[in-house]
Formats: sequence, structure tokens, C-alpha cells
Amino acid sequence: QTYAGHSLTPVAITNPPGLAIVWTNAPHTNAGSYAVTATVNDSNYDGAASGTFVINPLASTLSVAVQSPNGGERLLKGVSFTIHWTAAGNAVPNPLSFDVAFSRDGGSTFTNITGCTNLNGALRSCKWIPSSISSNARIRVSARSSGGAKVIDISDASFAIRRLEY
Repeated sequence: QTYAGHSLTPVAITNPPGLAIVWTNAPHTNAGSYAVTATVNDSNYDGAASGTFVINPLASTLSVAVQSPNGGERLLKGVSFTIHWTAAGNAVPNPLSFDVAFSRDGGSTFTNITGCTNLNGALRSCKWIPSSISSNARIRVSARSSGGAKVIDISDASFAIRRLEY
């Protein structure tokens, strides 16, 4: 069962169906694993069974947010920069994976950044060496859940990539 904010009781099937059951160590409210025993409460039948009652936590909403570069930064072509983002997801507590892409045209088109695709869902950064200049660059981070859902976030504003001056 999944956490619902109120007491939950395990479910048992009896033979014959519909016999009254008395539970030991149930109900429970919080997510977790609980040792429980079900005992038949009927004058014509007897029996008991023990097991583990599991209450799963709620699945979290899949989300991702670019932290940097998020607009206004000045990066240098050929110089390593670490892209950062925050995320939460329904693979509890992380999304399944991330893809990071770069736009030179303000977000109209994006190209995946080599080495920054299919990243483990526990990661929150990726090193990147910009290889082209732009005054209208953006980053897009895509998060995927274990169920195939996908959400994206794009830099809030453009940032610049300049030539390294010697």
C-alpha cells in the first residue's frame, strides 16, 4: 500500500472468503515495513499467518531546475565550466537520469553536451568545455523518471561565451 496520511491495515484473503480477521501490530500510518500477524476470528475456523506489511512513501513529483549558468554569466571558450542543477523525482528521491544540452541561439535549438547525457539520477552537475562563442547561450537539463516521464528546465536568461584573450 502507499502512504495516505491515515491509518492503513493489511489485506488478507481467507478460505472460505469473508472470515473475520484480527490483526496484531496493525494498523500503521507512516511509511515503513512492519511485522504483522493475521488471526482468524471465527468459532468454526482457526488459523493465523504472519508477514511483513509495507507502506510505501508517496512518489515525489519529478522536477529539475538549472542553477548555473542560469543567465548573465560570462564563460570562456575552451575553459572548463561546471553546470549545476537541482532536482527531485519519483525514483525516490532522485530522477532516473539526466541529459544536458546547449543552445547558441537563445533556446531555439539545442545540442546534447558530450559526456553530459544519460547521467545517473543522483548527480547534480556536469563538467563542460564550451567549444563555440555565443552571446545568446542557454543550458537545458532534462530529467527522466523510471516510468518514462520527462521534465526539462532551461536557463532563465542567456549567458555569454567569449573568446579567451591572451
